[in-house]
Amino acid sequence: VLITGTTSGIGLSLTKFYLGSNCKVIGIDRNINNILKEEINYTQHIIDISDYNQIDKIILDLKNQNNIPDIFILNAGINIYDNSYYFNIIDFRKCFEINFFGVFNFISSIEKNEIYKKKILLISSTSNIIPNPAALGYYSSKMLMLKLLPYLDKNNDIKIAVLGPIKTNISRNLNAPTGVAKLIYNFLIADPDQLT
Repeated sequence: VLITGTTSGIGLSLTKFYLGSNCKVIGIDRNINNILKEEINYTQHIIDISDYNQIDKIILDLKNQNNIPDIFILNAGINIYDNSYYFNIIDFRKCFEINFFGVFNFISSIEKNEIYKKKILLISSTSNIIPNPAALGYYSSKMLMLKLLPYLDKNNDIKIAVLGPIKTNISRNLNAPTGVAKLIYNFLIADPDQLT
C-alpha cells in the first residue's frame, strides 16, 4: 500500500492499520515519520508531491524493482487559513499544488508508466459540501479533484472518499459551529483512528 501524508492524521491512522494487517506500506511525505521509522514493513520517501519529476522517479523505481503497490491512497493535503483582511494568492496556490496537482502527478505518472488494475483512493473531506470561507484554497482544490474524478484514467479503479469532520492537523484551527449545529458537529467529529 502506498499512502501519501503518513506523518499525522488520517494518513498515519491508515498506515498503522495496514501495518497491523501485515501489509507493507510505502509512505510518501514532506517530513520524516519518527513514529513509524522503526517499523520493518514501512519505508518512507521524502519528496515534494507538487513536483511531478520527483513522483515519477519514485513510481518508475518501484516499477523497475517490481514493487508496485496494489493500493494507492492519495491522502496528503494542506489547508492554509486565509487572512481575514486580504486574499492571499500564495497560500491559495500552495493548496492547489499539494491537494490537487499532488494527486494528479501520481495519477499521471501511474498512467504514463502503464501501471494498470490498481486501486487508487483519493481522500477528500466534507469541506466539499460545506465550505469554510476562511479556507477557500482547501475547498476549491478538493472540489476540483472531486469534479474531475469521472474523467480520470480508466485503466485503474479510482474512487474518492469524502470524510469528515475528522480531528486532524488540517482541522485544528477550524472554528466549530454554534447552537444546534454544534451538537451535530460534536456528535459527528471523529478521531482518525476511528476510520479504520
